Amino acid sequence: MCDQSWSGSGSTTPHVATQYCNNPNHLFEVTTTTCDMVAGGGSFGAGAGQYSGGDGMGGTGGGGGDGEPGNDDGLTPPNPCPRCPDFTTVPVLEPSEPAVHCDKLKELLKSAAVKNAIRALNSEQVFGGTKEKGYNLALNPQNKLIATEVPYQSTGESYVNYSQSAMLFGGIHCHLFSHFPMFSHADVAILSGFYTRHNYSGNNGVPDPTIPVHILVSEIGVYAISADDVESLNKLNSIYSNPDDRIGFQENMENKYRDLERREQKGEIITTKDYQEVFLKFLKENNLNISLYKTDEGLTEWAKLVLKNDLDNSINNDIILINCN
Repeated sequence: MCDQSWSGSGSTTPHVATQYCNNPNHLFEVTTTTCDMVAGGGSFGAGAGQYSGGDGMGGTGGGGGDGEPGNDDGLTPPNPCPRCPDFTTVPVLEPSEPAVHCDKLKELLKSAAVKNAIRALNSEQVFGGTKEKGYNLALNPQNKLIATEVPYQSTGESYVNYSQSAMLFGGIHCHLFSHFPMFSHADVAILSGFYTRHNYSGNNGVPDPTIPVHILVSEIGVYAISADDVESLNKLNSIYSNPDDRIGFQENMENKYRDLERREQKGEIITTKDYQEVFLKFLKENNLNISLYKTDEGLTEWAKLVLKNDLDNSINNDIILINCN
């Protein structure tokens, strides 16, 4: 939010953006505070730049309504604000990614076996084949990371059957040219299977929902998904325990991908970002706290992909990349 966006009390002059609005020193974020006023309650959304009125007090847009003009230090919003005089501000910071998944993913790329597995799958010859290929991610008896190829007889045109070993905590697989280039419904659901089967010998036997990981190698890149909490894995297990819920979950995702294909057939340019956005929206719509990551072509670093907060209520949802430091 820009401190120049506040108009003076009773002012009829519309706000005109200035160069200060592009200056990070003139940006601030407002923590949520609830006001108990005679006219009714309301709250300032963090960084939203607008007031949400309630109980007889109408909300206003990003212009800030009846607030006083901002001062010249660029960091303090107008104060006092007649509607909500008690609020705190902090400078807007670049988003930072917690290490919960980053550390694990970076460790995977330190393994020559994992890198070789990804590179073996990442080729037009494999994408143009008749059967998917995959690798098991597991720990050996010494709790060292290993990546072993899934036997040919355990793969098919649209599936890879990973090992049932208790040491298995994840897998790497590819999608053929004839399939959608982003994670399928089964690719997501298998995280629950990894979680329930793994013995967590590398974690003192303590189950941890953030350990299982599923990696996809496709024509649009190398991606990884991992759950943020056990509730999401339990929900997946519940969905797949009910035939009707499972079919609905599957059809919902596939219809979103097919819609992209139909748009492309009509001449619209469909990009990698479109598939990323569809997948992230699908997870959000189903209340699944599952994180999506993408690695670079050199397999040196990961970045988390998230939907940009849509503060202006537009229909566009850009993708933000948060690098794993």
